[in-house]
Amino acid sequence: MQPSDFAVFHEAALEADEIRNSLLLSIIGRLRTHRRQCEIKTWTLGGPGTCAAQAPGYPIVLGNLSRAECHTFAEAMGKSDYPGVVGADDTALWFVERARELGVEFWC
Repeated sequence: MQPSDFAVFHEAALEADEIRNSLLLSIIGRLRTHRRQCEIKTWTLGGPGTCAAQAPGYPIVLGNLSRAECHTFAEAMGKSDYPGVVGADDTALWFVERARELGVEFWC
């Protein structure tokens, strides 16, 4: 999915709860306005709002994911190199829960 398509697909769903999704919306804003879009990683994990994104050097930001979706995404990421994961509510905890079961180590 192209960066502009990612933005169009997810933006309205994320804007429904703008405060909760402010980090992802900020990344989408960068996708729309910066030339170096290719450095931003994006993942569509289901319908609108069910996504994740990562700006270079920053943690993965989780969107509106269920526990099962967080676990599936953690499995897909495996032991990839990423500096951390953040998200609203319990999404990051659910991701880390599964990632740790798979042997990924996180530092506090």
